[in-house]
Amino acid sequence: MRADSDFAPVRFDFKTDALPPNKRVPLWRDAFMRQVVHANVQPQSQESFRGEAVVQALPGLRLTSFKSAPARLTRSSEMVADGDNDLVLLVPSKGHLCAVQRGREATLRPGEALLLLHEESA
Repeated sequence: MRADSDFAPVRFDFKTDALPPNKRVPLWRDAFMRQVVHANVQPQSQESFRGEAVVQALPGLRLTSFKSAPARLTRSSEMVADGDNDLVLLVPSKGHLCAVQRGREATLRPGEALLLLHEESA
């Protein structure tokens, strides 16, 4: 039987605002996108980039909410080799989000959602 502490949520908050502008993208890419989201990020602008995220985790479930300046996120075939086979539910709260997987493209607006396979390039 599991102890209550086994189900204690873990929370991680990450913001780039306090960082010098030239450090924001490298830290966002390396500490958050690659380590937590398991994807790469290419911001449209390095100079004005800002990002913030909240990650909450329970055994078998990770909720990640983030917002950033416009950017392209990719999960390359090399990244797929990491064995991460999670399902990813994308739900934009503002603006729009374009996703491509298996040669299909979808553009989401607030109130819409899309399920992706993290074990495949996107």
